[in-house]
Formats: sequence, C-alpha cells, structure tokens
Amino acid sequence: MTWRALRRAASVTGLSLMVGTAGAGAAQAAPDAVRAAVDDAQVRGAISTTQADGYRASYAAALSALSPLRGVRRRELRSAVAIVRSIVAHGRLTPSRMGLVFLTLSRNTDWWSRHGPPAAGSAGEPDTHGRRCRPLRSARARTARVTFPGSAIQFEYYPGLGLQLQVNGTFAAANALLRQHTAAALAQAGQILEQMRPLVSTRAGLTTWEYEFPFGGAAPPWTSGLSQATAIEAYVSAAAALKRPDYLPLALGLSRLFSRAAPAGVNLRLARDGNWYLLYSFDRAQRVLNAHLDAVVALFDLAAATRDPAVAYLEREGLRAARRHIAHFDTGRWSRYAEGGSIADLNYHVLNRDLARAVCQRTKETAICRAWHSFTRELQARCPKPRRPTPPPGPGGPPPVRGGPTPVVWPSAS
Repeated sequence: MTWRALRRAASVTGLSLMVGTAGAGAAQAAPDAVRAAVDDAQVRGAISTTQADGYRASYAAALSALSPLRGVRRRELRSAVAIVRSIVAHGRLTPSRMGLVFLTLSRNTDWWSRHGPPAAGSAGEPDTHGRRCRPLRSARARTARVTFPGSAIQFEYYPGLGLQLQVNGTFAAANALLRQHTAAALAQAGQILEQMRPLVSTRAGLTTWEYEFPFGGAAPPWTSGLSQATAIEAYVSAAAALKRPDYLPLALGLSRLFSRAAPAGVNLRLARDGNWYLLYSFDRAQRVLNAHLDAVVALFDLAAATRDPAVAYLEREGLRAARRHIAHFDTGRWSRYAEGGSIADLNYHVLNRDLARAVCQRTKETAICRAWHSFTRELQARCPKPRRPTPPPGPGGPPPVRGGPTPVVWPSAS
C-alpha cells in the first residue's frame, strides 16, 4: 500500500496521519494519548513498571528518530507511529497488545533509522521453482521480510505501513525448522516459539496473535485463521519434538478462535455444510481454500495430540465444509484461490494441492483426495517442470534480510 493509498484508507480505518516530532508533540496542550494509555495501564497494575518504562522508551525513541529522517524513511516511520496512535484513539491498546505494538514500533525505529525499503525476497512455494506456465503467471517474489539480531521473528514490509509482524511467516519458519529434525534446527524453532509467546494477545476472551495494522479496509487489530492454524501446527509439533507438553495448552487456547464467529473469531457457519474457517477475521465474504484446509490439518493434529472432544468437533465440521465445497474450487483446468473467485496463481495452486494432500492423507476423505489428484494433474499439464529443474537461490529460497548495520541472510518461509 502506497502513502497515497494509506491516506485514502485513513477515512475507512480512522488512522491518523498527523505525526510530528518530539518537539512538536511537547507543544501540544493535550497530554500525549499513547503515554497516557501506558501510564493508565501501569497505575491499574495491568503492566509492570519495567514494561511501562520500556514502552515509553520505545515511543520516545520513535518520535526522536523522526526528526533527522527524510523521504520514504521518514514516511514509513511516521506511519508506524500513526498506527500506534490510531489504535490508542480507538481504545484498542489493551495491556495484552502492548508488547506486540511497541516491539513493532521499536523495530520500525531501528530499521528506518539505518535503512531504506528492504528488497523483495519471498520466492513462494518450493515446487513452483523452475515451472513455466502459460497463460498463467508464475510465482514471483512479492514480499520483503526482515529479521533482527538476536531474534528469528519475521517482519514484513508493507509500503506505506512500515514493517509489521508476519505471524504466518514466522510460524511457517518454525515448522520448516522442526521438520529438519537436527539439533540446531530444533533449537532455532524453539527460539521462535518462545519469542512469540509474550506477543500473544487476548481478543474477546480468545488467545491469538493479532495483526496490528490496517489492511483490506479493516482497522486493527484483526486476526487470521491461516496464521493461527500455522501456529497450532508449530506448537503441536514442538510439543513432541522438543518434549514440551506445556505447548499443548497454548495450542488448545488458540483453537478456540475457530469456534467463535467472525469478527471476534474466524468461524463462518455454513448452515448444513459445517464450519468454514476464514483467512481474515474481518472478511466473511471470502472463502479462501488454503486457509480453510490448513485449519483442518491443524485441528486434526491437535485433536490427535490432545484427544480434546471440542477440537475434534471443530475438525469434523471443517472437514464437512471442505468435503461439500472443494469441488467449487476445481475448474477442471486449475484451482481457484477463493470460492467463486478467479483462478489461483501458481504459488497458491501448489499450496492448494499440498494442503489437499495433507488433509487426504490424514482423513482419507474421498472428495479431498479427488481434489488433490486433480490439482496435481492440472499442475503437470499446464506447468510441467523443465528437464533440468532450476533450484531456488539458497536453502529454501531468497532469505529475508536481517536488520543492523550489515544485513545477513536468514531462512525464509512463505
């Protein structure tokens, strides 16, 4: 989203774009609302003195860093500050959200003080590499993600909105590391999972990782069924691989998001057709196949690990919806991204195929298995692999860039 687009979105999201320097803020007659919100939470005992001091310091550092910046770096950091102020103005900066909100602000301050916009670096699903599809577009690098020294948490660059925590990408990276089964990879995965735990927030009594920036016409905070399913998969896998049974209660808490109707949760009840699990909590109209299938996989694995009847019910209802609707996503020549929508690009078609395979292998559901094989045939017919496959650059594709004086590589995830 560009700066002009952000201005247009402001009328929808209520995002204030009037952000001054620390000196200008001091000249205002009214007290600063962000500092007031932190002060109030501290007085009520909702956050500790140490936390409050850290949040105030992050906010002051961002305002101070704005003054010498110019051009796009100033605009992006100014947007990051404006987002925080908008969340406060709407009364949504609850204590449980403060950790993520101020970490994001701090990361933006660190990045834009020293760097310009990061380059795109996500290469998409591994099986898209080297395929040539006509008239379809091949998957292209469309996202730019960065990490920072001492942390494996991924932030994505959204032009006009600065850097924002990429919840799905971060947990996808943890899942990829867990599948490697090496001591070093398992240790890295554990680091990601531990660093993400303090950033979880409470949403209408639900435990979730939220997105704290405006998107798709929606004001923050919002959440995603896809990212929460990916998180469940990571904590369930890590509970076994790292011998951390304490991860399972966290995963069970996340599963409640799939029982609550949108916009608080991501459940869309389809009358007699079960539950559809939404990609975005704010968008009930769009039924995205990859998000729903990923949720079914996550709920299946969580039910198997915990034998929790409520989770098993959610999985069955999600599978029922998938069984009755998946044919709507298959044109006979290619898959659709969303029900009733246009065909998927190569990246999402491969993701549809892989997730249909994962559901088929777990449930043996005939309709899902049929879709998996159909998507596979369509991929081979329209996008055959070349005789000499072109490997992705580096392990797993182009890496995100780490922050700091000298950017260094880090494994990426879609």
